[in-house]
Amino acid sequence: MFKRLVAVATATMLTIAMSVSAFAATGVSAKEQELINSLPADYQAKAESILKDVDLTDAEVAQVQQAVKDVKAGKTVEELKALGEAELTKMANEVLAKVDTIVKKYDIKVSAADIVKLAQAKTPAEINAVTVTVGNPTGTQTPAPTQNNNKNDGNLNTTPKGVDFSTTAAVVAGLGLSVAGIAVIAKKKDLVNA
Repeated sequence: MFKRLVAVATATMLTIAMSVSAFAATGVSAKEQELINSLPADYQAKAESILKDVDLTDAEVAQVQQAVKDVKAGKTVEELKALGEAELTKMANEVLAKVDTIVKKYDIKVSAADIVKLAQAKTPAEINAVTVTVGNPTGTQTPAPTQNNNKNDGNLNTTPKGVDFSTTAAVVAGLGLSVAGIAVIAKKKDLVNA
């Protein structure tokens, strides 16, 4: 009987473990890594720190690569660093215009001035000092609040919609209590030999 209780307890624990969703950061995709590897070594860590927060599609990575290639026009990093600030700003604005949909979709906070600072950076510390933030890592649209049809007071329904684990938690708690109850009853009736 003790073995049965252990089996039930194990099954319950596995049910609990499987009912909880796990969301882990996956890092960068193969295409994003390809983009990172195409950069000079000093810029790779900065690019990875940005791309790990964004879930770009392969097509979006290709769009970024093409925009940089078009604007760069075959110039080396050294040639780009030698350009004046006005020329670098013009190039940065061209790149931003070409990837505007991506910047807006992921709510990436970056300006032409930030790109110019990155281009002019001479040390990894200067590169890392430039702040680029991502407001919407998955690029999903947040639905606008809808009219609350349950009340006729004109208020918007801002109740968050999404996954609700309260039912799962109640079922798991019930299972746990059932196993504990079975164990207590079995012990009182001397059905357990341990």
